[in-house]
Amino acid sequence: MGVEIKQTLERDYDLSIPVKEIRLLTFKKLDTLSSGGTVVKPVLDAHGRASLVYELRYLVPTEVVVPMNKGQPGRTPMFVVHPIEGTVAILEEVVSGLQCPVYGFQSTFSVPLTSVTDLAAFYLQVIFHVCHGNFAFTFR
Repeated sequence: MGVEIKQTLERDYDLSIPVKEIRLLTFKKLDTLSSGGTVVKPVLDAHGRASLVYELRYLVPTEVVVPMNKGQPGRTPMFVVHPIEGTVAILEEVVSGLQCPVYGFQSTFSVPLTSVTDLAAFYLQVIFHVCHGNFAFTFR
């Protein structure tokens, strides 16, 4: 799928993006690209080869916790942690059919990335705030 996206970007938008970097793109970023936005911009080196410069404000999420579905009122909420990309956008389809409310943790500039322990402690504080102190843990 990454190769297909790469070919489409090259053919339709004249952008050459390595397949590794394509994994960082979201539909929102692609939409911005298609409307002439500046998520990425090609920069030519001294030899005329293009490389991409990402505008960081588009790559790093701005909200630490986002509601991912409505869920049924009164159900215990579920929290999901972002994959390595730092955003939960890729998990939206997975949680869309769940009956409980789902919140996704995202890695913003305010999230501590010093250790997994620091990250978990930070997200626990977010859970405490979202649930107003009324929560229980179930590990699966």
